[in-house]
Amino acid sequence: MHVKREMVMIAVAGLLIGVAGAMSAWLLWKPVMPDIVVALKVRQAKAPYLLLIYDQQGRDPFVIRHSLLPGQRIGGCATAGQLCVMPHARYEFRKEAPRRQSIQILRMQEGGNQLVGGATWAGSSYPRRLEINCDLTVADPRRACAIKRVTN
Repeated sequence: MHVKREMVMIAVAGLLIGVAGAMSAWLLWKPVMPDIVVALKVRQAKAPYLLLIYDQQGRDPFVIRHSLLPGQRIGGCATAGQLCVMPHARYEFRKEAPRRQSIQILRMQEGGNQLVGGATWAGSSYPRRLEINCDLTVADPRRACAIKRVTN
């Protein structure tokens, strides 16, 4: 009877450890960069291909850099209709406090990529989805784009 009780206790302890490990993994398993949806207002009939640089450290999105810095992730999307949708690519185990982040949006073209807009926000260190409105008829990249919604 005493051995049976010890076996049950060991089984319960093992189960609790397994559940705690699974919960920790679920809580810490985050996308490296969020799904990004850019709603565009464009002049030309042919919509652009966009290069998206997500910065986990919230650096100024209006400064063009010629290489990625630590904490920056790069992706891109072809515009279909008036939307450019880039799903996240991978996950990693991370736990960090809310922080400032930024997105830089460039139009891919021959002769160099043109900065068309950017935005910064403060919030969850790993948002699930970022929605941005960009008016590419506006010449000033600092005014062309605005965050519509950040989903955690």
